[in-house]
Amino acid sequence: LDVSRLGVMISKPSRQDISFWKKSGGEILLSLQENCEFNNNTLANLTAVYTTIMLILSEIRTDETLVDVLRVLLHVQGVAIDGPLDKNHRIQLHGMVAALMMVIAQHIPALKEHVAKVVKKRSDAAPHLLPELQRHYAPNLSPDSLPDDFLFDNQIVIDVLTNS
Repeated sequence: LDVSRLGVMISKPSRQDISFWKKSGGEILLSLQENCEFNNNTLANLTAVYTTIMLILSEIRTDETLVDVLRVLLHVQGVAIDGPLDKNHRIQLHGMVAALMMVIAQHIPALKEHVAKVVKKRSDAAPHLLPELQRHYAPNLSPDSLPDDFLFDNQIVIDVLTNS
C-alpha cells in the first residue's frame, strides 16, 4: 500500500483557503466524525467521508489541518474499537482510518515508521482492517480484541507531533 505512487502534487494553500479553514474547519471535521458514527451508515457514505478528508488534506495542507484530521482519525479509530456499531461498519472504519493514516504519513516523515508497522501487522494477520472497504465481511472476521500493534497508537502520534 504505497500511496506515494499516486503522484498527487500538493501545493501551498491560498490565504482564502486557510482563512476558510480557520472559520469552518472544526465544524466540517466534526460533521465528518459524526457521520462515521451513524449505525445505519452505508459504504457509499464512508467513501464520501474518505474522499472529503482526502480533498481537505490535498487542498488545505497546513500543520494545523494535519493535526485536526489526526484527532478525528484517532477518535474514529476509538469508535471502531468499542463503539456501538455493527461488525461490518467497525471494520470499514478501521480500513478508512488506515488509508488516511498512510496518506498523512507521507507528509509527516516521523509518523511513517509507526504507520508502516501497523499496516504491516494488519497486512500479515488482519487484511480486512485495511482498504479496500467491502460492504460485508465474512462472519469469522472481527474488529474485536485487537492487539495494540494493530492500532494506531494515540501516544506515539502525540509524541511525533510534539517532536516535529
